[in-house]
Amino acid sequence: YAHPVVTCTLQDYVTLVNPGVSQLCVRGDGRLLASAGWDHRVRVFGWKKLRPLAVLQYHTDMVLSVAFSDHQEPRQRLLAAGSKDQRVSLWKLCSSGHEFEVYGAPEQLCNPVLLFFQLPA
Repeated sequence: YAHPVVTCTLQDYVTLVNPGVSQLCVRGDGRLLASAGWDHRVRVFGWKKLRPLAVLQYHTDMVLSVAFSDHQEPRQRLLAAGSKDQRVSLWKLCSSGHEFEVYGAPEQLCNPVLLFFQLPA
């Protein structure tokens, strides 16, 4: 069985200060990119220009995955992050008009809105 050949072209890149990313996720509307970092942080970027928008810190071990909710109402959308520390954090990211806003400036640490803890077996 022959697989089709796919050609990819690098459009842009971001040089990270801290090494290691476990996962990347683009929000459904194509406006935001989230990264799950080995440095225990979630970073949020504007997708078009890859501009840093926020650094979200809560976890005490590497963040393994990130995912955006797909709610119809933009102000109800959440970003979920799962970590090796056995916790899941949910973050509310607000959008106002065409500009993205988060509770704080870029590189300022924010607090999650909801937390779920996994109990030991």
